[in-house]
Amino acid sequence: MLRLCVYFFLLTPFISYSSFVNAEVASVNDKKIKQSYLEFIKSEVNKQGKKVNGEMEKIIVDRLIDLEVINQKAKSSGLLKNERILAQAELSTQELIYTLYLQDYIVRNPITKQEIETAYNQYKSAFNEKEYKASHILVASENKAQSVIGELNAGEDFGNVVKKESEDKETNNNGGDLGWFSKETMVQSFFDAAQNTAPGQIYPTPVKTQFGWHIIKIDEVRPLKLPTLSEKEDSLKTELQKSKLKKHLSALRTSARILKSE
Repeated sequence: MLRLCVYFFLLTPFISYSSFVNAEVASVNDKKIKQSYLEFIKSEVNKQGKKVNGEMEKIIVDRLIDLEVINQKAKSSGLLKNERILAQAELSTQELIYTLYLQDYIVRNPITKQEIETAYNQYKSAFNEKEYKASHILVASENKAQSVIGELNAGEDFGNVVKKESEDKETNNNGGDLGWFSKETMVQSFFDAAQNTAPGQIYPTPVKTQFGWHIIKIDEVRPLKLPTLSEKEDSLKTELQKSKLKKHLSALRTSARILKSE
């Protein structure tokens, strides 16, 4: 039911702009299924680089008929009088309008090349990121990890302990070597430990990730190469869009009279 509501609400804002508003592709119990519905769906498919042929158009029309049949049945069965269903439909409408409005706002207020260049220069001036080469021993429990750290602190060779204890089958024959990684390519908790460990040292406590418990040894650290403007442009544009939308929403909230129930 929720999907049906969302689908029809998605169509509604575009219908009045269509030249097909008075045409129909079918009817269900004398209720017209408008040509504008079909044309909107075809235009969305075309935006994805796909061509709507005659067979696909028939499938779309059949789908619109199914939607109308179910919509009529839902109304006659009293389903749309259910408060929970009405709440779902209303919230879905609000969520859709929220998304469409913000998308339209970005279209009307695009991020400029100058804004991207300014953001890149700020990013470049603050850039001081590093990448790390590390080895690890992966075990199943924190107690086991503590025991392994105890062995290493007692003088056991890291590579030998890797072969004996690590459950990472991909690295237990190469000394636990994970190669080079940066913040973007490593689990956050693992990266945090790497940042706080000097080359040649073992992080003093076990680190938990979704894979298990890690004993981490940092082998090398080096400065990360600064990404070029073209490499960073898409992510900067996304961040600038998020910031612009956040400021706009904040301004709208400020200008609104909002009362919260205690």
